[in-house]
Amino acid sequence: MSVLLEELTVCAGDGCTRRFPDDAGWEGYCPSCLALWDDHAAGQHDPPVEVCLLCP
Repeated sequence: MSVLLEELTVCAGDGCTRRFPDDAGWEGYCPSCLALWDDHAAGQHDPPVEVCLLCP
């Protein structure tokens, strides 16, 4: 049996421990953190979201 193991990166987000393929993220951040920041930029964090690093 052959198993292909892909190297995964641990997210650089504060408190985030997700692992993801390096080509799926951006500058060490996982796709989930990036989606959260996109939601913030779109004004969807009213009231502020606790896990979002961009919210005050």
